[in-house]
Amino acid sequence: MAVFYLTQALGGYLGAAVVGFINAVTDPPWIGEDVNDSSLDLYFFVLCGLGVLNFFAYVWVSSKYQLQTHHDSKVLSRLIPSSPTPPR
Repeated sequence: MAVFYLTQALGGYLGAAVVGFINAVTDPPWIGEDVNDSSLDLYFFVLCGLGVLNFFAYVWVSSKYQLQTHHDSKVLSRLIPSSPTPPR
C-alpha cells in the first residue's frame, strides 16, 4: 500500500513539474489563469507525445529482456516439489 501512495505522490510532483516547465517555455503560457483562454489542446498533445515516448521506451527495454533459466537440479528441486509416486 505504501508503494501505491509513493507512486501517486511522485506522479503528482512530476505532473506539477511538467506544467511548470511548459508554462516557462511557452509564450503566452499554455495553461493560464482562465481555462477558456488557455491552449489546453497543445498541452494534451505534449502529454500524448510523452506517452508515445514512454511506449517506445517500454518496447525497447522489453526487447532487451532475456528470461533467466536455471539448469541446476538443486535449484529446480527446491522450486518444484517432486510429486509422490502412486502406490502399486
